[in-house]
Amino acid sequence: MFCDCPSPFTGRYCEDVACVNGLATGAQYDSESRFFNKRCLCDPGWIGDLCDKSLINRCGDNGKEDKGKCICQSNFVGDRCEYVTKCTHGQLYNGRCACHYGWAGDFCDKIICHQGSPNETNTGCLCPSKYRGKYCDFCAEPSSSPPPECARL
Repeated sequence: MFCDCPSPFTGRYCEDVACVNGLATGAQYDSESRFFNKRCLCDPGWIGDLCDKSLINRCGDNGKEDKGKCICQSNFVGDRCEYVTKCTHGQLYNGRCACHYGWAGDFCDKIICHQGSPNETNTGCLCPSKYRGKYCDFCAEPSSSPPPECARL
């Protein structure tokens, strides 16, 4: 005869626990013991009563793990929050952004100012007097050399 055990118990008489990432101490469990005072002895990198909580965030920088699943930040999807869902200045390709010229970042939302710096809204560049163009990538005056030199003729 076998018992129909409620979670997390297992065994012929529901006397043991089902450790997710570790070993059950079984009959050796003793709350007073120095070594077997837990029902599960967790594998390296795992904690919790059932060894079901990872010490490593498998969701990376784009999400948080909750009960074994990744809760992704906005604009990220996937089992590990590894794919983006939109590109501001680029094309979405296999969950990644391929940025148009002059743009960078996970969402192609950071302007690249070749010889200047981004404006406050990150929509254009503040170019030094020697340069012009949306990305400060042209010489302001005719020159004998291309940027970044822009030597005068």
